[in-house]
Amino acid sequence: MSDLFSITSEDCSLMYKKMRDEAETDSLANKGRNHCEKLWRVYEPFADTHFKSEFSSPNIEKLHARWFEMYLAVALIEKGLPVSREPRDKGPDILLEKEGRRIWIEATIATRGDPQSPDYVPNPPSGIWTEVKLENYVLRITNTLREKEKKFKEYIDKGIVTQHDTLVIAININLTDGAYIYDIFDRALYCKGDLEIKLNKYTREIMGVGHKTLIKIPKYSGKKVELGSFINGTMPCISCVLAFSGNLLMYGSKLGDDCVTYPNLTSDNKWIQGSIPMGIDWSPEKNENGWILTKIEY
Repeated sequence: MSDLFSITSEDCSLMYKKMRDEAETDSLANKGRNHCEKLWRVYEPFADTHFKSEFSSPNIEKLHARWFEMYLAVALIEKGLPVSREPRDKGPDILLEKEGRRIWIEATIATRGDPQSPDYVPNPPSGIWTEVKLENYVLRITNTLREKEKKFKEYIDKGIVTQHDTLVIAININLTDGAYIYDIFDRALYCKGDLEIKLNKYTREIMGVGHKTLIKIPKYSGKKVELGSFINGTMPCISCVLAFSGNLLMYGSKLGDDCVTYPNLTSDNKWIQGSIPMGIDWSPEKNENGWILTKIEY
């Protein structure tokens, strides 16, 4: 096994350098390095030729993205899923060949955006309660998903994947804020807004409880971004999203525990519930009133 922390240059991210140089004296650096090296022992045969150079990049986002790619692949392997050992210098990050199906997974992270943009998601001040503007988070997630959908369309055009394959976007949102994972994806994918209680205006009796429908949200410029790509048919080539909230210092007791699977209800290739048995899987069922999503926990 090669050394994941063999890059000696000072032109690396602060996190990489701390794990490389301070693991013996800093407990967090030690925890992070041990975790990454444990993953690397499994993942190295699957890694592309650029993995180590990007993992040690001065851009912390690249380290986090590469860690997530490695974390996801190892989580799938530990679940006994058939991850292809062919290193992926071209095409999606991960290929599962299962029961005659090909499941392609493109792994990515959601970032806070350009700090110069008014739609940037700032870090919340430490120790101070502030109102969370979920719309900015939803904009970041929506933008990330559309970028990866575009990437998948390029893979289809190049013949790397086919329209009959199961195409999956795995997205880690820790660099935005993993605490709001359900609210963010409910809004972005299914137009599910805030909780709404219907009252009889005369008796004040509760007549029903539901959620507001959120069709579009505005950017700072005033341009409105359409939501609900998993119910309105605007992303038919994507079968589902796997959402994750951990990072290399915050992860579940078992790899993949933080996974939440969101199926695309209008996909050309419907997601088969249980194909990736990790964390929570929202299983869809259609009735006369629309769709019901049932939570399946693994």
